[in-house]
Amino acid sequence: MYKYLEELRHFWPAVLYFFHQLRARAARSPDLAMKCVCR
Repeated sequence: MYKYLEELRHFWPAVLYFFHQLRARAARSPDLAMKCVCR
């Protein structure tokens, strides 16, 4: 279990960065974001 948490701790910044990029892209093109969300 501890090993799994250690792995997650390493990957967490990548996950946050991914969501940040996703939100930035959604902010640039809201219509596209709505299409993705509503589909």
